[in-house]
Parts: sequence; structure tokens; C-alpha cells
Amino acid sequence: LKISPATLESVLRRACGDLIDAEPDLTRWDTIMGDGDCGETLKTGASALLAAVDKGLAKAGSVVTVLQELEEIIESKMGGTLGGVLGIFFVALRVSLEENTALAKGEDGSVPKLWVKALSESLANLRRYTPAKVGDRTVMDTLIPFAEALSTGGFDAGVKAAIQGAEATKTMKPR
Repeated sequence: LKISPATLESVLRRACGDLIDAEPDLTRWDTIMGDGDCGETLKTGASALLAAVDKGLAKAGSVVTVLQELEEIIESKMGGTLGGVLGIFFVALRVSLEENTALAKGEDGSVPKLWVKALSESLANLRRYTPAKVGDRTVMDTLIPFAEALSTGGFDAGVKAAIQGAEATKTMKPR
């Protein structure tokens, strides 16, 4: 699964930069409703991924290579519950992408079908390890709606659903 190296590098740099910029807000929000480590945990991961990009991670344009590096970063540098959840999720995502690449190569296949399947399988795997679901005021309030909307409405619908899921947590009590 490869894309333009320049596009991959650009996307990674922007996502990591946005996450690093959001750290103060994430930390503040998590301090109010949790233990306050979410922002720093994500910033640590994003900074480590940027360092890997600086060393040429995106040069081959391999999404699988990026996911393998992300797994290593999550397992070795990120902590907390979120690190555990993301670690399980991204390992399952990479494995599913590798096992189902034929979806993107076949006559009727497409890359979006591959991602939909991989996200669905990753969530199913994650659900074996956590009972958290939509409404529990966790990362699952964004991850589940994103994956479900992606499968029926595409990427933009997935992003919209994730934002709505995150916004809905404002009025929830944590479980």
C-alpha cells in the first residue's frame, strides 16, 4: 500500500503538527475530566513520529512502514490508557491492511474498501480488549462513529461523525 512519498510526508507533518499544537487544550480538557495525561501522551507520539519523518520514514511512500513505526512509537514512548488503546488499534489496522491488500488491487476493488474493512476489523479487535463504547466519554466516542460513517459515506462523512462524537462528550459523564 503505497502513495506519493511527498503526499505521505506532507500528511504526516500536518497531522503531527496539528496534534502538537492541540496539546495544551487536550491536556486542559483531560485534566478536567481525567488524569491530565492525554495531551502529553499524544504530543510525545506525534513528536517521535515527526522525528522518524525527518529521518526519511515517508521516502518509500509505504503506509504499512509508517504504521509499523507508529506501533513502535506507541509501544515504546507513549503511556497511559490511550497509548494502550491506540497500540492495539494500530497493530490490528496494519495487519488488516496487509492481509486485505487484494481489495485495492482487484477489478472491483478500491483503496476506500480496503480502509473500511481494515478499520472495521481493527475496531472489532479493539472491542475484545475494552468494553468502552459510544457514550462512555472515551476515545471510542470518536473512533467508532468515524469508522461507521466512513463505511457508508466516505472520508468526509467519517470526519464529520468523529467531530460530532467528540462534541457529544461535553455533556456525558465518564464511565
